[in-house]
Amino acid sequence: MKEDKTDKRWLYAGIIFLLLFVLTTTSVTKGLFSEIDKLTIERVSLYHTNFLTSLFIIYHYAFKTSTLVIITLLMSATFYLLKKKKEAITFAGIMIIDALALYLTKTFTNIIRPLGSIVTESTLSFPSGHTTSAIVFIGLSTYMSIKYLRGEWSKTRIPLVLEIIALSIFVAYSRLYLGIHWFSDIIGGTFLGLTILSIGIFILEEENIGKKLSQKTNTLRKKIISHQ
Repeated sequence: MKEDKTDKRWLYAGIIFLLLFVLTTTSVTKGLFSEIDKLTIERVSLYHTNFLTSLFIIYHYAFKTSTLVIITLLMSATFYLLKKKKEAITFAGIMIIDALALYLTKTFTNIIRPLGSIVTESTLSFPSGHTTSAIVFIGLSTYMSIKYLRGEWSKTRIPLVLEIIALSIFVAYSRLYLGIHWFSDIIGGTFLGLTILSIGIFILEEENIGKKLSQKTNTLRKKIISHQ
């Protein structure tokens, strides 16, 4: 029962994040973020350095949705070769859903990017694809790592999670720093990413619970047969 409750929490979290994403999207389309978007861009532009500019340009290319989808397909192929077929299919499927959700939302909202950005982008603005995809990709990668870390490696779990959270925050901030996104794009991308990530982990946990129930059923069946 405890496993079921833990699993359900991921589903509930996904629903909450989805509602927050819908609320953010509605607010953006009604122009409720206009003032804070402009103010944020102006303030962030005051704190530019050569080091951060170079670092965040690297982030820009490393965390493009198309780049992460390619890396995901390679990782999924690795999982498949290691006979982790369900994990491979789920991982690839979730990242494809991520790319599709971004395309549909950007098309629906039709928000133009800020002018005068350091790096040129031709796609629409809301939500931030880098923020969304980074959360989903990094989150799923972390979940997979924690799931399979054993022995001495298990001690790296907490530091790994902290590093991943820090990296996700840096990726999100880099979009503002480079002038490619509005503040509302980052908020929307965060909620969309957390929605997809939570549901993805829910699916993976559901598979784990199914395996454990199947093992317990087989064990119980063997005990019953042995007593006959």
